[in-house]
Amino acid sequence: MGNCLCLGQEYAHRITAQGAPVAEKPFSITNEMVAVLIAESSRTQPSRRIAVTAGKVDLSGFTKVKHAKSEEVANFLARSLRETTFFDYDDEVLRDLSEQMFDRDVEEGEEIIREGDEGDRLYIVGTGEFEAFVSTSTDSKGRYEAGAMFGELAVLYQTPRAATIRCAASGTLWALDRHSFRGTVTQSHLASTSEFLKAVDILDCLSDEQRHVLAAHMEVKIFKDGEYIVRQGEIADALYFIKAGAASVHLNAPHKPNDGTGILLRLHTGQFFGENAINHTVPLSARSLRASDVPEDQKRSANVVAHGRVVALQLLSTDFHALIGDVAASLARSFAKKLVSSIPMFHPLSAEAHEEFADTLQVVRHVRNEILIEQGEINDTLFIVKAGFVALRQNGVNLEKLGPSGIFGECELLESTRGKPSRYEAVALTEQVVLYVVSAGTISALISDNEDVNSLIEDEITLRDGITPSSRIHFDQLEQLRTIGIGTFGRVKLVKHAKSSSP
Repeated sequence: MGNCLCLGQEYAHRITAQGAPVAEKPFSITNEMVAVLIAESSRTQPSRRIAVTAGKVDLSGFTKVKHAKSEEVANFLARSLRETTFFDYDDEVLRDLSEQMFDRDVEEGEEIIREGDEGDRLYIVGTGEFEAFVSTSTDSKGRYEAGAMFGELAVLYQTPRAATIRCAASGTLWALDRHSFRGTVTQSHLASTSEFLKAVDILDCLSDEQRHVLAAHMEVKIFKDGEYIVRQGEIADALYFIKAGAASVHLNAPHKPNDGTGILLRLHTGQFFGENAINHTVPLSARSLRASDVPEDQKRSANVVAHGRVVALQLLSTDFHALIGDVAASLARSFAKKLVSSIPMFHPLSAEAHEEFADTLQVVRHVRNEILIEQGEINDTLFIVKAGFVALRQNGVNLEKLGPSGIFGECELLESTRGKPSRYEAVALTEQVVLYVVSAGTISALISDNEDVNSLIEDEITLRDGITPSSRIHFDQLEQLRTIGIGTFGRVKLVKHAKSSSP
C-alpha cells in the first residue's frame, strides 16, 4: 500500500461478529487516505469544533435501541469509537453508542457507501477488509481493517460521502445511524451541561427547567493550549462558560497591564466571560455586521486564550435574550466584580469587599474627544475603563493610553493627595468610551483600613506622577538586540534605548 500511517497499535486481535478473537495486524491508513479525510473535514466544519454537540436536536420520541452483543464486542466497539479523532466523549457515552450498533455481513465486491451520496450511518470494521476510492482515480486510496471506522463525517456533519467504500474481503461491519448517535450525544450533553450550570453562581436564580432549556441552546467548543477563544475588538455575539480547563485574559499591546505577564486575570472551571454580548439592546449577529458598525461596549474588550485544553459552552447573545434576558443585571454585576478583582491595586481586598465595590459602580458613556477630567481642576470621581480607550494628557501631550480595566482619578482615594488639582486631563479616544464611575469618597471609606491597598495606590500615583512628555520612551527610539523568548502572546525581544544606551 505504500507509505502508511499506523493507528490503533493496541489491536493485537480482531473480533468477529460472535466475539471470537482472531489474530490480526495493526490497522493502517495510507497518507493519501488521511488527505481524503482531512479534505472532507476541512470543508464541512469549523476548525475549532472537534466533536458534535447538542445544538437544537429534537429529542421528542427518541429512545435508545440496544442490540444484543457480547461484552467483548461491546468493549471492542467502544474502544474503536474512542480512538476516533472526532469523538471526544466520556466512556459512558461511548458505551451507550456501542450498545446501539448493529452488525451486517458483507460479501467481497459489495459497495458499502458511494461518493456523493447522502449518508446517515457510520461503520466500524469487525472482520474483513474494505477499500476507499475517489472518482478522480481508479487506485485504492486506503484500506480499512478490524477496528477501523468510516462514514463518521456524514453522521457528524450531515455531509455527502467523500469517497466510495467497497468490501475487499468478506466480513462483518458494525453500523450506527445518525438518529441514534445524535440523540445519545444530545441527551448526555443536556444532562451534564444542566448539572454543570447548577455550579455557575450567576445562574442561581434559574430553575432546573430553565437551566435545561439553556443547556439545549449551548454548544460545546474545545480549544487547544494557546488558542484564542475570543479576540479583542471582535463583535461580542456570544457568552462563554468554562466547563473544563483554564484561560487567561490579556489586552493587545501596548495596553497590557504592568504586572510583567500581560495577563489581566485567569479564568477557571465554572467561570464565564464575554459579557459584552448582552449589552446589545437589539441582539447582534457577528455574521451580518462589521466591528466598525457597533459600539465599543458591544465588542470584545480583551483577548481570552486557552491555558491548556479548554472545554467551553457557547451561548449566542440572540439565545440569551430570548431565553434568560431577565438575568442580565446579575451578569452585569458579576462582570463588574470580575473587573474590580482584576485591577492590581485592589487585589488585597477580600471577595466581600470586591462585591461591595462592584455594587457601587455606575456605567456612563462618552463620545470621542469628550473631556472626562480637566487638567488643573479638582476631580472627585474614580474611573475604570469598561470599553474603549482613554488618553491622559499633560499640556496637550499624550502621557498614557488606558484600555479596559484601566483606572484613573485614583488620587482622590488617599487623604494625602485628595482635593489637589489634576496634573493631567483625561480624554475619550474612541468613538464611544464606556466607564464605571464611583464617588472617590465612597471607595475611600471601603479601603481606608487596608494598608496594602493604600500602599499600592501610592505606588500607582508615584509611577503616574513620574510620567512626563520628556520621560516617555518612544518605540522608534528603541534598537532591537535579539529575541530572548517566544511565548503564547508573541516574541520577547531585548532592546536598547538609543539615546541612553540603556537595555
